[in-house]
Amino acid sequence: MKKKNFWIGLAVLVVLIAGVYKAYDNIFPKAGPIRQIKVSETNRIYIYDNSENEIGMVDSEIEEIITYINEAEPTRIMSVNDYPSVRPYYVVEIKSVDRYFRYMIYEDNGKTYVELPYEGVYTIDEKAINILQ
Repeated sequence: MKKKNFWIGLAVLVVLIAGVYKAYDNIFPKAGPIRQIKVSETNRIYIYDNSENEIGMVDSEIEEIITYINEAEPTRIMSVNDYPSVRPYYVVEIKSVDRYFRYMIYEDNGKTYVELPYEGVYTIDEKAINILQ
């Protein structure tokens, strides 16, 4: 009888944990997948800091930044502003034939993020910020 009660209790616990996780996932969803960019499809790339000072970069650095953006992982933090509240930040604006992209890259609490206004915040490799500084 004790063995049966143990297994029933364990099953109830597993169902309860799964339900809590499902509720958490619905209340705090992850940001959608980041929009993929191809350098070959861009018309213009403009990179500047939060004071609007342009940052000159060579093509290989730009390609590296775009690779880091494309590999960014979604967080459960949503973006509700045009610009992040964290300073300093760096802006990567990209125009392609039919789309416009604006990404803000910054450090906060020892982690590096890329933010898409009104869409979401993503973790990005810290090497991206090192290229921009």
